[in-house]
Amino acid sequence: MQKTEESSEYVLKTGRVLLRPFRDGDFKELFSMMSEPEVMKYTGFKKTQTIEQVHKSLEGWKKDRSVWCAEAVGNGEFIGWFMLKTQRYEQPELGFMLPKKNWGRGLATEVARAIIAYAFKQGIQKIIATTLEDNVKSISVLNKIGMKHNPDLKGNSKERLLFFEAFRNPENS
Repeated sequence: MQKTEESSEYVLKTGRVLLRPFRDGDFKELFSMMSEPEVMKYTGFKKTQTIEQVHKSLEGWKKDRSVWCAEAVGNGEFIGWFMLKTQRYEQPELGFMLPKKNWGRGLATEVARAIIAYAFKQGIQKIIATTLEDNVKSISVLNKIGMKHNPDLKGNSKERLLFFEAFRNPENS
C-alpha cells in the first residue's frame, strides 16, 4: 500500500483517480449512488438500496481489500466503486459502479485499465468481467480496456450476462 497527501492510504493511483479502502465517511456518496435506479439496475443488487442495506455493504467493504472507493485526485470527490475479487468464479472478477454524474467521463475506463495492468504485474493470469447484455456503457468500457467477449462462457440464463476476459499473456486466450 502506498501513501499520498491526498489520501492517507491508497491502493492505486491514475492521472485523475485514487483507489483506496472504503471508510465510514463514504456513506453519504455511496448511499446517493446506490439510490439511483439507473445505476443499480445494471448491478448485482438489481435495485436501489435502503439506508440499512448500504450501511451493511459499507461495513463489509471497509474490511474487504479487493473492493475500493474511487476518489478524485486533488479534491477527494467520490468517483465510484471498483473491485477485483474472486467470489463467484475461479478467476478474479473486475467490477465497477459509478454515479450517473460520472458516466461518460472516461473514469471507469481509466481506472479499470489501471486495475488490470496492476493485477497482471502481480502475476494474475486471467481476469473476467460480467455485464448485462443491455448495459451498453459497461460493454464499451470492457472493450476499450482490451477485454474480449467470450460467448462460450454462460451464467444464469435469467440474468442475460455477457462474459468478458483478459489474459496476461494473450497467446493463452
